[in-house]
Amino acid sequence: MPVVRQRMACQLITRAGVQQALGRVVGNGVETAESTVESSCEFAARGGQVTFSLHHLDAKPEMEGELRNLQIALPGSTVRRLTGFGRDTEVWMLNLGDAGVQIHLIHAEREYVMVSVLGLGDAGLVVDSARTIAHQALLILLTAR
Repeated sequence: MPVVRQRMACQLITRAGVQQALGRVVGNGVETAESTVESSCEFAARGGQVTFSLHHLDAKPEMEGELRNLQIALPGSTVRRLTGFGRDTEVWMLNLGDAGVQIHLIHAEREYVMVSVLGLGDAGLVVDSARTIAHQALLILLTAR
Protein backbone atom coordinates (compact mmCIF):
# COMPACT_ATOMS: atom_id res chain seq x y z
CA MET A 1 0.00 0.00 0.00
CA PRO A 2 1.50 3.40 -0.96
CA VAL A 3 2.53 5.80 1.78
CA VAL A 4 0.03 8.40 0.62
CA ARG A 5 -2.86 6.15 1.51
CA GLN A 6 -1.61 6.04 5.09
CA ARG A 7 -0.63 9.66 5.66
CA MET A 8 -2.59 12.83 5.35
CA ALA A 9 -1.16 16.11 4.02
CA CYS A 10 -1.02 17.83 7.43
CA GLN A 11 0.96 14.87 8.79
CA LEU A 12 3.64 15.32 6.13
CA ILE A 13 4.07 19.09 6.15
CA THR A 14 4.08 20.85 9.49
CA ARG A 15 3.35 24.41 10.47
CA ALA A 16 6.96 24.76 11.65
CA GLY A 17 8.24 23.52 8.28
CA VAL A 18 6.07 25.99 6.36
CA GLN A 19 7.07 28.85 8.65
CA GLN A 20 10.73 28.02 8.22
CA ALA A 21 10.39 27.86 4.43
CA LEU A 22 8.46 31.15 4.27
CA GLY A 23 10.28 33.03 6.99
CA ARG A 24 6.95 34.17 8.41
CA VAL A 25 4.22 33.05 10.78
CA VAL A 26 1.35 30.93 9.47
CA GLY A 27 -1.70 29.50 11.21
CA ASN A 28 -2.23 25.86 12.03
CA GLY A 29 -2.77 23.59 9.06
CA VAL A 30 -6.38 22.81 8.20
CA GLU A 31 -6.84 19.38 6.65
CA THR A 32 -9.28 18.61 3.86
CA ALA A 33 -9.53 14.96 2.85
CA GLU A 34 -11.40 14.09 -0.31
CA SER A 35 -10.69 10.38 0.09
CA THR A 36 -8.12 7.99 1.53
CA VAL A 37 -5.78 8.85 -1.36
CA GLU A 38 -6.28 12.61 -1.61
CA SER A 39 -5.84 15.33 0.99
CA SER A 40 -4.80 18.96 1.32
CA CYS A 41 -3.45 21.05 4.16
CA GLU A 42 -3.94 24.83 4.15
CA PHE A 43 -1.91 27.30 6.19
CA ALA A 44 -3.23 30.85 6.39
CA ALA A 45 -0.76 33.69 6.59
CA ARG A 46 -1.37 37.40 6.81
CA GLY A 47 -2.62 38.31 3.35
CA GLY A 48 -2.17 34.89 1.80
CA GLN A 49 -2.20 31.14 1.99
CA VAL A 50 -0.01 28.08 1.50
CA THR A 51 -1.75 24.93 0.28
CA PHE A 52 -0.08 21.53 0.24
CA SER A 53 -1.98 18.82 -1.64
CA LEU A 54 -1.14 15.15 -1.79
CA HIS A 55 -2.71 12.59 -4.14
CA HIS A 56 -2.01 8.98 -5.00
CA LEU A 57 -2.86 8.53 -8.67
CA ASP A 58 -4.09 5.44 -10.50
CA ALA A 59 -2.08 6.41 -13.57
CA LYS A 60 0.60 8.92 -14.46
CA PRO A 61 -1.03 12.15 -15.63
CA GLU A 62 -0.02 14.02 -18.75
CA MET A 63 1.20 17.01 -16.75
CA GLU A 64 2.36 19.17 -19.63
CA GLY A 65 -1.17 19.11 -21.07
CA GLU A 66 -2.71 19.72 -17.66
CA LEU A 67 -0.43 22.71 -17.06
CA ARG A 68 -1.12 24.04 -20.56
CA ASN A 69 -4.83 24.01 -19.66
CA LEU A 70 -4.05 25.92 -16.46
CA GLN A 71 -2.15 28.52 -18.48
CA ILE A 72 -5.19 29.00 -20.70
CA ALA A 73 -7.45 29.33 -17.67
CA LEU A 74 -5.00 31.71 -15.96
CA PRO A 75 -3.91 34.27 -18.58
CA GLY A 76 -0.43 35.64 -17.98
CA SER A 77 0.79 32.55 -16.15
CA THR A 78 3.88 30.68 -17.34
CA VAL A 79 5.17 27.15 -16.83
CA ARG A 80 8.71 25.85 -16.60
CA ARG A 81 10.31 22.59 -15.54
CA LEU A 82 12.38 22.50 -12.39
CA THR A 83 15.36 20.27 -11.68
CA GLY A 84 17.13 19.12 -8.55
CA PHE A 85 14.45 16.82 -7.15
CA GLY A 86 16.15 13.51 -7.95
CA ARG A 87 15.37 10.37 -9.92
CA ASP A 88 11.84 9.36 -10.76
CA THR A 89 10.57 12.86 -10.04
CA GLU A 90 9.21 15.41 -12.51
CA VAL A 91 8.56 18.96 -11.32
CA TRP A 92 6.97 22.02 -12.89
CA MET A 93 6.51 25.57 -11.64
CA LEU A 94 3.37 27.49 -12.55
CA ASN A 95 4.32 31.16 -12.26
CA LEU A 96 1.21 33.17 -11.39
CA GLY A 97 2.96 36.54 -11.44
CA ASP A 98 1.91 38.88 -8.64
CA ALA A 99 -0.44 36.21 -7.21
CA GLY A 100 2.35 33.74 -6.39
CA VAL A 101 3.42 30.30 -7.54
CA GLN A 102 2.48 26.63 -7.65
CA ILE A 103 4.87 23.68 -7.72
CA HIS A 104 3.52 20.48 -9.30
CA LEU A 105 5.52 17.33 -8.56
CA ILE A 106 5.04 13.76 -9.76
CA HIS A 107 7.15 11.07 -8.09
CA ALA A 108 7.33 7.47 -9.33
CA GLU A 109 4.47 8.21 -11.74
CA ARG A 110 1.83 7.90 -9.01
CA GLU A 111 2.57 10.31 -6.16
CA TYR A 112 1.37 13.84 -6.92
CA VAL A 113 2.26 16.81 -4.74
CA MET A 114 1.13 20.39 -5.29
CA VAL A 115 2.44 23.32 -3.29
CA SER A 116 0.66 26.63 -3.79
CA VAL A 117 1.91 29.88 -2.28
CA LEU A 118 -0.58 32.66 -3.01
CA GLY A 119 -0.98 36.23 -1.82
CA LEU A 120 2.42 36.34 -0.10
CA GLY A 121 4.40 38.02 -2.86
CA ASP A 122 5.04 37.60 -6.55
CA ALA A 123 6.34 34.32 -7.93
CA GLY A 124 9.97 35.45 -7.84
CA LEU A 125 9.74 36.15 -4.11
CA VAL A 126 8.00 32.93 -3.07
CA VAL A 127 9.29 30.27 -5.48
CA ASP A 128 12.17 29.26 -3.21
CA SER A 129 9.75 28.78 -0.32
CA ALA A 130 7.47 26.61 -2.47
CA ARG A 131 10.47 24.56 -3.68
CA THR A 132 11.60 24.03 -0.07
CA ILE A 133 8.16 22.76 0.97
CA ALA A 134 8.01 20.44 -2.07
CA HIS A 135 11.50 19.10 -1.21
CA GLN A 136 10.40 18.51 2.41
CA ALA A 137 7.38 16.54 1.23
CA LEU A 138 9.40 14.44 -1.20
CA LEU A 139 12.02 13.59 1.45
CA ILE A 140 9.33 12.53 3.90
CA LEU A 141 7.59 10.40 1.26
CA LEU A 142 10.88 8.71 0.35
CA THR A 143 11.99 8.02 3.93
CA ALA A 144 8.55 6.78 5.02
CA ARG A 145 8.53 3.90 2.54
